[in-house]
Amino acid sequence: MPPVAGVVDEGAVAKHLISGHLGGAAVDGYSSEPPGIDNPLLSLTGDAASRVRLRRTLLGLSQEKLGEMVNLTFRQIQKYERGSNRIGSSRLYELGKI
Repeated sequence: MPPVAGVVDEGAVAKHLISGHLGGAAVDGYSSEPPGIDNPLLSLTGDAASRVRLRRTLLGLSQEKLGEMVNLTFRQIQKYERGSNRIGSSRLYELGKI
């Protein structure tokens, strides 16, 4: 499916990311700038973290090896997987290419 650009329903995107019906979304803007703390897309950190852990596990990679592949320390990978650090869209893109 080709990438789609335009204004989207942020709540619907969040809902479908959580349910797994949507595998990912690249967002470079929000319906209001800066986005409010109630924006549903800003609460997806835990979900992204679990997906990073799942992908790493399915690929049979250690945290150290994944870190080397994307030029990060294994401690940063640990923080991403725990959800203690937010994962930026460019970093998610890099992780998705592995």
